[in-house]
Amino acid sequence: GVYTMGFFPGDQVERVVMAASGEGRKRFAALVTDDGFGSMALDATRNALARTGGALVRVERISPTLKDLAPVIRRLADYDRRKAALKQRVAEVKALPESDPARRELDALEKRDTLGDPDFDALVLPLGGELLTRAASLLPYYDIDADTVRILGTGQWDVPGIGNEPGLVGAWYAAPAPANRTTFERRLKDLHGRDAPRLATLAYDATALSAFLARQSPGRPFERGALESPLGFGGLDGIFRLTRSGEVDRRLAVIEVRPKGIRIVDAAPQRFADLSN
Repeated sequence: GVYTMGFFPGDQVERVVMAASGEGRKRFAALVTDDGFGSMALDATRNALARTGGALVRVERISPTLKDLAPVIRRLADYDRRKAALKQRVAEVKALPESDPARRELDALEKRDTLGDPDFDALVLPLGGELLTRAASLLPYYDIDADTVRILGTGQWDVPGIGNEPGLVGAWYAAPAPANRTTFERRLKDLHGRDAPRLATLAYDATALSAFLARQSPGRPFERGALESPLGFGGLDGIFRLTRSGEVDRRLAVIEVRPKGIRIVDAAPQRFADLSN
């Protein structure tokens, strides 16, 4: 009879990995924390790739308190090998007979830091807060380019100003669509004069669910059959349903980070009845 109303990292990671697979991404890397959250995110990545036929080719696990992320990002990017490949190619081109094509290639090579792309085309990055900011700032530095690698995150990215980090522009994350929550947060601030904590919507939805069930079945409103309705319920964070395991099943949107905001890439379903499971 106990249910968790929160957001599970596995659901978020599976949603965004499946979306990236749907656009043709096949080779994935992951940078996760070496704690329970990171383990769930890694398991979810593997589960999703088992369904899509993708491959997890690189994994790095870090302490949530790690200060210097540069060696980890450098290793993840296979930076040293790619830099050595560039140096070798420059030497080869310089040894060629003088020609316009050789000069053009040499000019292009001298503007690069490495040769070739990483051996993955999507990177699962389920980090948040300062850890995410520090990791994201290092990705372009070690030539993990958002033009060739889709960066993937979770609802930890669902914060104001996420597009201020250039390394995350074009990245995707899975979270509830913000439209309903925005109105709620504005009303709460008007009433109380302060911003709502991000988790305030969970308390609101839990209370609203209790009130709804009490009206529907005044005699015995909180029986398992009512709480675990397969049709679920609508809330500020989208549709959800409580499961026999005590977890909450949520359907999330896939959201793209833009320089001045966000864009919905794939909207969340509006009804469980429209889904196959």
